[in-house]
Amino acid sequence: MASPVKNLFSAPEDESPEAKEKKKKENQEKYNPFLKGPGGTKKDEQMKKGMGYSIDPKNGSKGALKISIDNMGDSVEKYYYHFQKFFTKHESTAFGIHAEQLYKLKDVFDASVSSSFHGQIGSKVSAMQQQISGYLTQIGQLTKSLFPMVREIRMMDERLEMYKKSFSKNKDDPEARQNEVALKSTWVEVVEQGMQNPNSVYSMATKLGFVTLPDLFFGINPQGESVEEQRKNLARTLDAIAKQQQINFKVRTALEKKLQQYYTWKQKTYEEMHHTWKFRIKNLKQHYNVIRLYMSWLKPYMTALKALQMRGDTSSSEMVSAFETSKLELELLAVLKKGTTYNSCVLVRMTHVTRPELQYGQGGAKQVLHAGQIDISIEPYIATDEDIKWYQKYADKEVLQYYTGQAVDFSVDIEDILKSLGTDVEEYLREAETGKRKEEKKETKKEEPFFEPFTAIIGSFKMFLPERSKEKRMTSDDRGQAKEELDKLEKKAGDMAWVTYDVFKKSNGMMTL
Repeated sequence: MASPVKNLFSAPEDESPEAKEKKKKENQEKYNPFLKGPGGTKKDEQMKKGMGYSIDPKNGSKGALKISIDNMGDSVEKYYYHFQKFFTKHESTAFGIHAEQLYKLKDVFDASVSSSFHGQIGSKVSAMQQQISGYLTQIGQLTKSLFPMVREIRMMDERLEMYKKSFSKNKDDPEARQNEVALKSTWVEVVEQGMQNPNSVYSMATKLGFVTLPDLFFGINPQGESVEEQRKNLARTLDAIAKQQQINFKVRTALEKKLQQYYTWKQKTYEEMHHTWKFRIKNLKQHYNVIRLYMSWLKPYMTALKALQMRGDTSSSEMVSAFETSKLELELLAVLKKGTTYNSCVLVRMTHVTRPELQYGQGGAKQVLHAGQIDISIEPYIATDEDIKWYQKYADKEVLQYYTGQAVDFSVDIEDILKSLGTDVEEYLREAETGKRKEEKKETKKEEPFFEPFTAIIGSFKMFLPERSKEKRMTSDDRGQAKEELDKLEKKAGDMAWVTYDVFKKSNGMMTL
């Protein structure tokens, strides 16, 4: 029981991990710098929330450097691979920037419904959808069959628990006696069919001379750590009753017959249930492994289908149903330098509006070439690792939004279904793998320290003191170093954004400053 002094004077508890995680997610949805776009964030406000922010590139417009190329006679693939090679080339080479990490964040496309490109992709999508549908049907059937299997194993587990608890060294063990009585009741009601059988224990008690038979049957519970030991001790108990002549011969004979039948049933059913239980958990493990196998086969198809999924955005002004047009959106994020808290980044956004052309090579192989307009935006950012990870997941989930407008991930849904079966299923699977049962640990009651109420009073005064954050506890030298590091990261992001822009224009024969 908690001390009332502690309850009165204890300081308010910190937020739970779930509340902190929810708050982080909400902040990312509102203030993520990549989501807000170039020039959409203010440095001071973002830093107070622990988020990154957009900065202005060197010699460029506010927040971004933009390029628009319109060339319907040339392929646009080379522009994407220019940036990909520019950020991945080693620092020892003369060309490119050695980025510490390069992320492909967005890779989505769409095509007009009447174009040949749409028909080619649609045939591939249809074939994959049939494969996915077949796997999901089989996974659903196997998952559905797991529920009755788990229910049967749990019922057998309950019965086996009664068998095990009915064994005891002590003759007067109350727990063993209670479980023995429960098993005897099951035997009388199920095996002997209760009052429906004229030769059952209950029915014989209604006959003259056998009134005491049920009391004797349930009252004699020999001790033993196995059924064999119980049967040996039962023989001794019945011999002692016969010698003392406590009951008449007729009742004693009926009692001996019923007890022998019961303990024979108990021994056989215990062994049978024990072996059946092992078979059931191995069968459960087999079903579970088959589901996992189908899931491993399903994931590549889902990934490929996600990559081929077209947006179907008919409201876009660039897409005309009667034209041979397609639209591609690509994003590359280069992490140029990592700092203590923040990272120096350059984000390249590319939007292609192209005219896809099918070209036939040797052997009738089809190849699509994209030629048209490309809009490029080169944006420098200062971002935390959390900002990058969240936006990476956001861009990945955005691709899966289809028809319903919700992110679809069947693997997570199936995992949730398997977890809903209960934690004891994990124990069944573990035992099927190892063949050993988990030992139950006895819970020890945690005693409250004697001085806990007084330490709680001391701790409660902390609520009246101003909170000292980690930033305030930093020395002036630490603050100076942190500011110097942040200035270097900002300078690197701004300068490298300009270098990326300048090199791209020079490489493609464009006018530069």
